[in-house]
Amino acid sequence: MGYPFVLYSGMVKQYSVDVAVTLALLYLFLRVVDQPRFGARSALILTFAGAAAVWLSHPAAFVLAGMGAGAIAVMLAHRNRRGLVALSIPFSAWLASFGAMFVLTLRDEFRDLAQATTWYTGMQGTPHRNLYAMFRDSNLRLLHWAADGIAPIVALIGAVSMWATPRHRPRLVAGAVMLVATLGAGYLGKYPVGQRFILFLLPLALLCLAEGVVRLIGALPRDLAATFALAVAAVVVPPLDGAARDLVRPRKSEDVKPVLAYLGDRWQAGDALYVSNGAQYALRYYLECSDCRGLPPQLRAALDVRPHSGASQHTPALVSLTPKVVIGREQADASFGIGQA
Repeated sequence: MGYPFVLYSGMVKQYSVDVAVTLALLYLFLRVVDQPRFGARSALILTFAGAAAVWLSHPAAFVLAGMGAGAIAVMLAHRNRRGLVALSIPFSAWLASFGAMFVLTLRDEFRDLAQATTWYTGMQGTPHRNLYAMFRDSNLRLLHWAADGIAPIVALIGAVSMWATPRHRPRLVAGAVMLVATLGAGYLGKYPVGQRFILFLLPLALLCLAEGVVRLIGALPRDLAATFALAVAAVVVPPLDGAARDLVRPRKSEDVKPVLAYLGDRWQAGDALYVSNGAQYALRYYLECSDCRGLPPQLRAALDVRPHSGASQHTPALVSLTPKVVIGREQADASFGIGQA
C-alpha cells in the first residue's frame, strides 16, 4: 500500500509532499480544532500552518476548505461563539496566502493544469469515476484486485458509521468538504482528478475503509465476522507481500544508469544514438552531474548536444548538434508506442 508514496518521494515528485501536508493538516485539525477549548492561540497556529501549506502543496487548498468546514462544525457543536469569531483570522490568512500564491506562481501554470485535466477526463471519465478508480488504479496500488468492487462500499459504510458517532461528525464534515471541493474543481476543469493528482485523498479513503471494516466485524455474528476478517486478511496480505519483496529488491522504473554504462562499453565510431522524449531529461541530468558517475567519459565525448530550457514541463531538455544524436519528440514517441503502457 505504501508503494505510491515511496515511488513519488524517490522520484522527487510533489505528490508525496501533498500527502505529507494533508496528514499534517488533518493531525492539526484533530489536535487543535476538534477540541472543546478553542481560542486565540489555536487560531494563531492554524493561521501560520494553513498559510504555509498552500505554498508547499496545491491540493492543500482543498484540505483547508475541509478543515474550515470541520472547524465551523466543531464550534457549532460546542456552541463556541468566540471560537467562530476567532476562525475569521485563519480563514482570512488562508485566502490571502492562496491569492498571493496564485498570482505569483499558479496563474502561469493554469494552461498545463487544464491540459492535464482534459487528459484525465478523456482517458478515465468524469471526476467521480476517477475517484472510484482510485481503489483499483494500478499506478496507486491501493488494494489487491479482489477488493476492487467491495472496497468503496466498505468505505461508504465507514463514513456512515462515523456520522452516527457525534464526536466524529466534524471530522467527517472536513473530509466530505475536502472531497467535494476536489470533485468540484475537477468538474470545472481546474484540477485533474485522477491517479497521482488524488494521492493526497488516500489517507481519507483508508480511514473510512478501516472504519467500515471494524464496524462490519463488530456488527456481524461471530462466525460471519471471523469469515469476513479472514477475507480482509486475504486481500491485505498480497500487497504486503509485494511491499516486502520491494523492500528486498526495490523496483527501478527508469533505470537509465546501466543503459548508459552499456552504451559506453560498446560505443564505436560511426554509431548513432536515438534518445526518446522521456529519456532526454535523465540524460541531461547525467551530462551535467559532475560527481554521480553516471555517464562514461567515452560516451560523454561522443554526445554533441546542448541543454535547453523552458517554462513548460514538456520543453525539450536537449538539442542535438549532430545527426549522430537524435532527440525524440513527444508526438513521435507516442506514434511508435514508446513510453506507452
